[in-house]
Amino acid sequence: MSRDVRPLLADDENDEDVFSLEEDAQYVLPQRRYLYAPISYEQAMMPQRPMWHPLYWYGLVREHWHIVDALRPPERLRMALERVGTALKMVWPHNRMHQTILIVFGLLALLSYANWAVGRALPHDPEDPALYWDFEGKLKHDVEKVQLAQRPDDGVVVQNATWSALYCSSTGKPLRFIDAVHCKAHTNFSLVAFPGPSSMTSTDHTYLFVNPVLSEAQEWYPREANLTQEQLARRPRKAPANVYVVTRPTPSAGDPHRDRILVDITATYDRQAAALIQHAKVAKLSHGIVSEGVLLLTHELPDYGLFASDQHESLRFDIVVSIPEGQPVAGLVMDVREGNIHVFTDHAFRRAHHLLREARGQVNSHGWPFLGSPQRIRVPPPSDTELAEMARLARVDHFFGRLTIYAQHGAVSLGGRMHVNSEMIVKTLRSLIETAAHLVAQYVYLWSYEGSVVLRNSTSVAAQKVAHFSSHQGSIGAEPEVAVASSHTDVSTIDGQIVANGVWHANLSMSMATHDGPIHAAVAVHKPALEEVPYEDFLRLGHGRRVETQFQSRRGAVNVQYVAHDAGVPLASTAHSIDGPVQVAHPASFEGRVVVQGHPATWLPGASRPGRHVVDEQRTTLLRSASVVLDEQARGPAPPLPPAMPPHLEPGKNPIHYGAESRAESERQAASVALV
Repeated sequence: MSRDVRPLLADDENDEDVFSLEEDAQYVLPQRRYLYAPISYEQAMMPQRPMWHPLYWYGLVREHWHIVDALRPPERLRMALERVGTALKMVWPHNRMHQTILIVFGLLALLSYANWAVGRALPHDPEDPALYWDFEGKLKHDVEKVQLAQRPDDGVVVQNATWSALYCSSTGKPLRFIDAVHCKAHTNFSLVAFPGPSSMTSTDHTYLFVNPVLSEAQEWYPREANLTQEQLARRPRKAPANVYVVTRPTPSAGDPHRDRILVDITATYDRQAAALIQHAKVAKLSHGIVSEGVLLLTHELPDYGLFASDQHESLRFDIVVSIPEGQPVAGLVMDVREGNIHVFTDHAFRRAHHLLREARGQVNSHGWPFLGSPQRIRVPPPSDTELAEMARLARVDHFFGRLTIYAQHGAVSLGGRMHVNSEMIVKTLRSLIETAAHLVAQYVYLWSYEGSVVLRNSTSVAAQKVAHFSSHQGSIGAEPEVAVASSHTDVSTIDGQIVANGVWHANLSMSMATHDGPIHAAVAVHKPALEEVPYEDFLRLGHGRRVETQFQSRRGAVNVQYVAHDAGVPLASTAHSIDGPVQVAHPASFEGRVVVQGHPATWLPGASRPGRHVVDEQRTTLLRSASVVLDEQARGPAPPLPPAMPPHLEPGKNPIHYGAESRAESERQAASVALV
């Protein structure tokens, strides 16, 4: 028996059993005889510690450190790594700029691989826009599933547009990741201008809607006094459309369109943005029984950022509306979300000439198309004969039943001579309204929220009932050669100024008001026109004999000059400002009571005049008052009046009996009234 086995036997055990175990063990696979090695002296002397004790974990790591040693690379691998590191040190650049370039390229490669790997690992979403790397593919994906349809009140489609490709040419402007080539296409429609004999006084109309905002039943004046920035922002962006309303020469007797309005639409789009025009809805609509119109709906313009700048328009339209010379129009309604509208202006005639020539193919091309190079297109300018014809057509009188123009993000320019049977309404949200036209209507409304309203030289406005000019944040301006006449004239703005040069004729009531800006006005006073005066105004204004004018500013100056005053017409004038000075100047024919209140108050009766009497004068530092009366001979004869109109003054009465007065008041500045 071996020495290893003997110590494990007791004294009374049989050795034969041990030998039998050794004989049986030769048929058994070798196994470890001791499950655990005997503990060492250090382990035996180590005190028992809990698991949270640091020395417990230190001893555990020391006991199993041989596992970490087994993971060390072999010597050959370490030598190979050292040689690779030595080679890299030899080829690694010592210039820091070169090192930076290598690091950037390495990071770019790593990022590209990570992006590809993550994209391969994650599940694919067919609606994921990141799957479309090119402009054209992404645009098709965005617009192909969107269906455009007209609003229920816009009418029924009777004819869809048929586009004719014109040409593709170079823009000459580089774009980002898009070829700088745009293409043009053309389509046209014809609309009835005057459906029936009574169309001038009916609701029959012709309309043009380009991504419309307002419905026809909605009030033209805003319901909210203050619009939010979200309502004012141009979001979402849609294709702009510039509209040019012009007159075409008198058609021949055999022309099938001699009494119809022609609408020519030219679309300009990027060659890679053809999906926008392909999926746009352009059609002729029928509204009611006889009214017709054109509707143009487009998708939102792509706002991809990477491919094009924010100001780039991938699609835009130019629309020419041509009316036959001498042809009355029952009504014309235009609602354009984005784009400028030019009505009978010189610019409108020039652009219409350019676009119609382009549509007929009367252009000059330059380039190398057989080599695949985009051509450059040039439209010949109009000749002197054509310019003379444009100038003649711009002076033609145009007759409308009503005229309504709305442009949300665009300006409106008016020209020519327009006679409107009922009302003329022009409204913009953020842009300018300017006119150099001769306007005759019962109601004239020019309104802009953030833009200004400007009456250019040669403008003439004759409103039988109401002339309204207003802006919320813009100014109201009139150049020197302007004439405005209306029974009720209302001019108002909040943050802008009112510069009413020219001559503003007042024959019943006039009001000009601003919150922060100054007021400068030149006014002529005439006998009230009583044909259409409401009965309440007739009683309030001295049985139709008195004219009332009001000028109010909170912080600005008020300067009113009466340039003319019909003899014997009672005038009640009020000019008031809180923080600004007030100056009022009357002609020598003024009669009435004068009240001046200011810091200081000044009353200048002017040079003495035969037959003029200044009575009841009161003079203090802050208040001046007096009464000015003229004799009948000094007053002069009244202008001739129709027999149905009452005389200016009843026998034995003067304008003071009808409330004639001139008030100039400033709470913190100087105020003055003068007779010149």
